[in-house]
Parts: sequence; structure tokens; C-alpha cells
Amino acid sequence: MIRIRHPEGTATFKLTPETSLKSLQAFVQELSGIDPVNQELKTGYPPTTLSLLDQPDDLLLSSPPLKLKPGDQVVVARKAGSSSAFSAPQPQQSSSASASSVVPDSRPPSQATPASTFGHPSLTASQPSPPLTTPTKRKAASVKDGQVAVPVDGGDGFLTLKVVPDDNSCLFNSVGFLFEQRLGSDICQRLRGIVADAISAKPQDYPDVVLGQSRESYISKIQSPQAWGGAIELSILSDHFKVEIDSIDVASGVVHRFGEDRGYESRGLVVYSGIHYDVLALLPSPDSPAEFGTTLFPSMSSLGDAALDVGSDPVLQAATKLCDELKKRRYYTDTATFTLCCKICGKGVKGEKEAVQHAKQTGHGDFGET
Repeated sequence: MIRIRHPEGTATFKLTPETSLKSLQAFVQELSGIDPVNQELKTGYPPTTLSLLDQPDDLLLSSPPLKLKPGDQVVVARKAGSSSAFSAPQPQQSSSASASSVVPDSRPPSQATPASTFGHPSLTASQPSPPLTTPTKRKAASVKDGQVAVPVDGGDGFLTLKVVPDDNSCLFNSVGFLFEQRLGSDICQRLRGIVADAISAKPQDYPDVVLGQSRESYISKIQSPQAWGGAIELSILSDHFKVEIDSIDVASGVVHRFGEDRGYESRGLVVYSGIHYDVLALLPSPDSPAEFGTTLFPSMSSLGDAALDVGSDPVLQAATKLCDELKKRRYYTDTATFTLCCKICGKGVKGEKEAVQHAKQTGHGDFGET
């Protein structure tokens, strides 16, 4: 499937090795009312106009110069000078979060940890513990959707914080937004299912010692809307969608890159503030609807050696500046010192260590920040 963004909205189009340019243009005409001769089609990041002049109707979309592949996005506009000229928004290459199959992979995740720990998780857990839920009330400073934005060098727009609801599915909503530009419980449940299927299919990569509990227990709990995700989930979803996911820690400024060693062409950016995830989108202006933004960008590996320096990577440079601003606004939670209350028994605990210990001793995994 490829994603079509046109003046009337968005749609998906089935792409096969035999799909022709003519069939795509006919589909676009049906959607937008723009006849093929007046269609301007753009792909990539930044969006680049496809050269369709003198191209045969039977040209395959997978062939040069088009070279479209599943997950790409095509931006449709009416050619300048034709009637009802329309300037389409500039979104990104995208994958569909509706995919349901798990991509087999024999390699273990480069970073993995159970959903059962607060903070940006480490590689393994030394003792079993149940998945916890993110505290539903946070003491971090409040930031409104679209309130924090940083211009990207080169005039491509503003990298903007898309604030995700404070529920136990913030990680899944953030990752889902990268691919569907919307939030929703249906997306979260699909992503939870992808994680559960991957753990079930690859016991050698996800043994009990990595999960911090029995695989059966983890698989069951991660499918509950009350369980929150961490590095294991980011690693699995990166592998599934073949997209690098970079998670930037507001408090430390550290960038945790999932799938960075796989050679993926695209990457998405999420922001981690201690017990919560949000997502970043590139918008024409800070007040533009985030749903029409760019959320996938060329990965650092696809940019070559020059991208090894953050200063030469305008997107990541803007992302780190944005997180610096969030830190100044105290938009993060110190997981070592925050105080929590167990919603099941009412016991008060301080910091991640005591919360995990209480969860191991009692099986209680639902906490609220006090």
C-alpha cells in the first residue's frame, strides 16, 4: 500500500509489482477530480515532484524514474496555471500501521527491556516483574499541543511537539501517529497485537530473562490497555515497520535509536519525558494541524557519514533543541525521586526502584503520581 494525500483528504492505494502509472493517475482523478494532465505528484522528503513528462501510461510505479515502494506517500496537487490550483500540504513517506503480519528476524533487538520498568529501560531485567502502567496524573509542567516548536534549518518548516494523551497507551499512540497521523485506541490495540505476536513468534529473542517475567504473562499483559510499553516495544515496532525510531530523553538529552543498525531508509522521532511519550511532526507553521505534518524522515544511515554529526542533521538538531526547551519548562519527571501511590492498595512509594519492588512483591502494577 502507498498513502495518497490529495486536496480532498487522504487515501491508500494498493501497490503491486504490476501497478502502472495510468492506474494511479486514474485513482487520483477519482479522488480529487484532477485529470492526469493537470496532476502534480510529489514523493519523498522534502517532497520532490515526479517527472511524468513523456512517460508511457503503462510505466510501472516500481520502475525508474518513479521507483515507488510500499509505505511511500504521494502528495497530489493541481499543476500551477490550471484551474482551481491547490497547494497540497507536504507530508512524508509513510508506512501503514494497519499491517498485521510480523516480519521474521533472527537477530535480537539492539536494545530491549521489559515494559515493567520506569525510565528509559535497560537491556534486561534481573528479576521478574509485571508490566506497570504509566501514572495517569503527572507532576511535570503542562505543555499544550503545538505549543513548543523549533524551526528546521533550510526553511523546511517547524518541528513541533504533538502532545499525546496521558493514558497507558502513550507509547503506542506516539508510534501509531508516525504512520497514520492520528491517535486512537484501535491503532494502539493493533500495535499491542504486533508486539505480542513478535514475542510469541521469537522465543529465542524474548526469553523470560529479557522480559523480566514469563513470556506468557508478558504477552497477556502487554495486550491490556492498562500496560505501558518501553524499549522492547519500540524495538519490535521498529523491526516490524522497517523504520528507525529515535526516542529522545528530555531530562538527559540522550537519543535512544531503535533499528539504527538495520539500514532502514526512514525514521520517526518520539519524545520521552520520564513516564510519558509524545511524538514530533514537521509542520509548515507551529499552528498547522499536526495531522497534516511530516512524521517520517530520512534515517541517519541513509544520509551517509555526514549525518554522524548531529550538527549536520537538521531534523535531529531541531529535535534536540526542542527537548532542551521542554527541559527548561520542566516537562519531564525524575523517575528516581518522584512519589507514587499504588492505585490497588494505596501504598505510597518513592522512585522507580521502590515501585518495581512493590510490583514484584504484590503483583500490583497500577500507580499514580502524587
